[in-house]
Amino acid sequence: MEILKQNAKLAGMSDATFEACQEEPNLKLKVAESMQVAKEKWKIAATPTFIINDGAEIIQGAQPLAEFERVFRKVTNDAVGAVPAVE
Repeated sequence: MEILKQNAKLAGMSDATFEACQEEPNLKLKVAESMQVAKEKWKIAATPTFIINDGAEIIQGAQPLAEFERVFRKVTNDAVGAVPAVE
């Protein structure tokens, strides 16, 4: 949570505002609902998780750049009907 707090501060949010947001019941409920939907719809089991092309490809956990390149190449090739590049 500390990293999120640091990012909020970089975006201009005060520590007091950040803390207040964390205690806001409606916000907590929305986050919990979003997490549940993500688990059910996308089968998310790791952080970070990247959902690409409406779930056609999902990258979970810390992955090397080569994995992102592979997935984006595949999605791009699928979209244009091209023959995949030789790796």
